[in-house]
Amino acid sequence: AFDRAANGRAVEAGILSGAPAVEDRLRAAAGAAVREGLFRPGSVRALQAALAARTPVAVMSVSWSAAFVVAALETAGVPALAATQWEGPLRSAAGAVAVYANDLATAADGATSTGALLARCQCAEDKEALFAKLAGPSSPDTTGPSIYVGDAPSDLAALLAADVGIVVGASPALDRALAGVGGALLPLAAVPSSGRPPAPGTLYMTADWAEVAVFTHGAAGEAEKHVPPTTPTSTHPPPPPRRPSVSAPSSPR
Repeated sequence: AFDRAANGRAVEAGILSGAPAVEDRLRAAAGAAVREGLFRPGSVRALQAALAARTPVAVMSVSWSAAFVVAALETAGVPALAATQWEGPLRSAAGAVAVYANDLATAADGATSTGALLARCQCAEDKEALFAKLAGPSSPDTTGPSIYVGDAPSDLAALLAADVGIVVGASPALDRALAGVGGALLPLAAVPSSGRPPAPGTLYMTADWAEVAVFTHGAAGEAEKHVPPTTPTSTHPPPPPRRPSVSAPSSPR
């Protein structure tokens, strides 16, 4: 409710109304952000490997601009499409990351902002609902355990809904939120190897996207066969996926 109300106040105030050349400015800003280190080390290579293995992958962001998120991913070397560009399951976007985020509305000229928000993913509740749609029991993409990777309090509900919820990096706010619902945070290496689901409320933590890639994509020795050459923001080549997953990389949020 707080997140939706905050967005509503910004729209009502019209703080972005009349901003010119919105799409061009967003693409330029995304390129600059990537060059300055927008993505966590290893996250780009993990996404590239997942796509190479045809693993369904989605990014969920409370950003005001899906266009920015798509441009940032593509600048880093990860094919991406806004989720509004197709209908159907994630696998229909094979070869691209599906981006679920908000967007700025534009005027009839297609370039100037009206100041309104096309709301699609504003808060934790929206992320949880999207994840349930993409990776729930009725989803055509659930041929294996669902995996959600996040780093913010708005990720908590979806993290807890996943078969395996992975927290990347230190996040005191997320830690407090998890403690508030009586959850537990264990090292990623503690995921049950027997295939049994973790105890309710259990999440797993790691400081390194390379460890996430090894967990989701199997033997590291196969990575070089599938992953494109290095990108400006990637440092750890992950192996190809051994299980389908739906995940949210830590950046952009």
